[in-house]
Amino acid sequence: MGHPPASRPPVPVSPQSHVLTLMSVAARLYRHPSLQNAVSLAVVKVLVVEDEAAGPEVSDNGGLTLRNFCSWQQRFNPPSDRHPEHYDTAVLLTRQDFCGHQSCDTLGVADIGTMCDRNKSCSVIEDEGLQAAYTLAHELGHVLSMPHDDSKTCERLFGPLGKHHVMAPLFVQLDRTQPWSPCSAMYLTEFLDGGHGDCLLDAPAQALALPAELPGRGPLYSLDGQCQQLFGKGFQHCPNTTAEDVCAQLWCRTGAGEPLCHTKNGSLPWADGTPCAGGGLCWDGRCLPPGALQPQVTPPGPRRGPGSRGSRGSRGRAVGREPDVPEPVLRPDGSAPGLVGRICGWVSRGSVCWRWGGRAPRRLSQRPGGLLQAAVDGAWGPWSPWGSCSRTCGGGVQFSHRHCDSPEPRHGGRYCEGQRARYQSCRTEECPADGKSFREQQCEKYNSYNFTDLDGNRLEWVPKYAGVSPRDRCKLFCRARGRSEFKVFEAKVIDGTLCGPETLSICVHGQCIKAGCDHVVGSSKKLDKCGVCGGNGSTCRKISGSLNRSKYGYNDIVTIPAGATNIDVKQRSHRGVRHDGNYLALRTLEGRYLLNGDFAISAMEQDILIKGTILKYSGSMTTLERLQSFRQLPEPLTVQLLTIASEVFPPKVKYSFFIPKDVPFSKQKDKEKKSANVIRPMLTSQWVLGDWSECSKTCGSGWQRRTVDCRDVEGQASSACDRALKPEDIKPCGDLPCPLWRPGPWSPCSQSCGEGVRTRGSSCVDYAGTVVAPEKCGRPPPPPATAACSPREC
Repeated sequence: MGHPPASRPPVPVSPQSHVLTLMSVAARLYRHPSLQNAVSLAVVKVLVVEDEAAGPEVSDNGGLTLRNFCSWQQRFNPPSDRHPEHYDTAVLLTRQDFCGHQSCDTLGVADIGTMCDRNKSCSVIEDEGLQAAYTLAHELGHVLSMPHDDSKTCERLFGPLGKHHVMAPLFVQLDRTQPWSPCSAMYLTEFLDGGHGDCLLDAPAQALALPAELPGRGPLYSLDGQCQQLFGKGFQHCPNTTAEDVCAQLWCRTGAGEPLCHTKNGSLPWADGTPCAGGGLCWDGRCLPPGALQPQVTPPGPRRGPGSRGSRGSRGRAVGREPDVPEPVLRPDGSAPGLVGRICGWVSRGSVCWRWGGRAPRRLSQRPGGLLQAAVDGAWGPWSPWGSCSRTCGGGVQFSHRHCDSPEPRHGGRYCEGQRARYQSCRTEECPADGKSFREQQCEKYNSYNFTDLDGNRLEWVPKYAGVSPRDRCKLFCRARGRSEFKVFEAKVIDGTLCGPETLSICVHGQCIKAGCDHVVGSSKKLDKCGVCGGNGSTCRKISGSLNRSKYGYNDIVTIPAGATNIDVKQRSHRGVRHDGNYLALRTLEGRYLLNGDFAISAMEQDILIKGTILKYSGSMTTLERLQSFRQLPEPLTVQLLTIASEVFPPKVKYSFFIPKDVPFSKQKDKEKKSANVIRPMLTSQWVLGDWSECSKTCGSGWQRRTVDCRDVEGQASSACDRALKPEDIKPCGDLPCPLWRPGPWSPCSQSCGEGVRTRGSSCVDYAGTVVAPEKCGRPPPPPATAACSPREC
């Protein structure tokens, strides 16, 4: 998208031509083999904002401009990926000067790793002429998850990377032999192999052709034109450029009589194709002799590419989204003749070839730059030996890799397409039973880090499944035992870890991959209803039952024996009333409650960990309260119904599970008899009941009492009453759960980079979600109101 100029004059070419020229320069950078991935850029739409009032709000605040643009551009992006004008990332080109965290030298802003996030896949670029192509490549790198080369992770893994690569925070003369650092290549590979760029896998139905002509060969991008785009009207190139600066660094001055020459943003080269000494042409920052360049071949329609958070210029900060490099064309009446761009390319993932942006594997025929030297396409080298197994038992994974180095692509040749890594299962034998899952073992490792709560109590960590989105199942989410607090300790669990308690699929390189109960990747072997791998269901029997009446307090429903599988207990609320006073509870045979004990109700979804097996609880906030487990139960458990309401809301409980045929089982017998249905002889004494007292608590678990006295016919105290028929003199009360603290959203971090603080408020809400007085929540205290934050490295 193109935006009206701020202080400098517009580029002396049509906005669409300028956008496509910038994209062609950036596209050539993305085809360089140092990126170690085959990535192509494609533009599907260009919009030019001719009326500022119709465009996004643009200011010197780069982060705010990015957010405004991301919100604004969504109206032009058809939601269907099959629509010919659908794009994966949007780019705003504007002549507005941006200010970053510490200076106003920022040339672009983008969020890191947002490529396929429909709401955040954007970047904003300060248009300084042809040099903006390098900013464009940099910000798209952020959108594709690449950090700056001086980030702590990059320097820890690769050492100092210098200032000569695309993702350097401060641009100083691009290394044309290796424009991308090994850290950038690693981050891009991780991003794509992790499945975060899947939106790029289809080629655009129609794409605008990128210019085949080198930009510097035309009059619109002459040396003087390049200076005017960079510094403004009236500037010219400096004629006394030293021999080493010819083609390598652009120097400009205000006029013929001005002795002082200027350069900007480090050492930016002359545009490829710019005439240089002796009738030669610039190429890759060098002056090639006449005849060293041949005409270019027009490439076929482009594909799509990548996404990240970073910024450029100084190149200060990052805040980017998916890289789309078009210029929005909004006419004064608000109509839109065209729209943004896409990026595309190919990369290998797992054992599958991923085509970045191609519905059909179509390769670019363009030889960027058209060197006379023969272009050498890359070819895969041999597969490496299989690596070590990720697990010692229970189904691990081992990898084999190959590299695009036989030969490596040269002189504009194409990067290899196809799989770069393959994997296979290993150590598939069952692990010895120790009552702990493999994910549980990974969480337990962090017990030694001595995390404590606000009272100084040491926290123990167990796996967290409830509330984790499917795309994050292969991250190591751990929660503090008995608490709601959780942390993400690892971006990827160890290969071979189950994706969840209800599936046989395993995590491989951060992705959930199909596997069988035999722990083999790709296997179709399943557990039968009896929990037998590959069985036919003949070794077990189904147990089912129901409960539709109860008394105040805890009522036994069923005791499920050890070895039971496919447990499903459902309590349907009466007439859709979520809090009808009936709740499922779970207790061990020793009397320890695992769920909803002591008249305390768990409102939210949770996982109940029992010796490596997970029982999933839906929470009491749903109209269908449910308790489920798919694996064998390691110990017997008693399921109960907690009733704290009147008989107006009778329970509706159903349960089912499977047990081995040789395991004895008898259902809970109903021993309760209603005296109203029994004819009894007249007694000389009877029980006399007093009125129930007020509930000891207004919510939650309280008690009511009444007098129960044995009286004779004269009203005198007696001992002749049948004690077996003595009515209760105490009962639980409290029809509704107590109000709870509900934390509000976190505020933005107080710092845009480095260590800062974020804050939030908390409200006291009752069972219906209505805000009530804070004192009604009592203990525990509200959640922490402040927390440390670090949006990114400075």
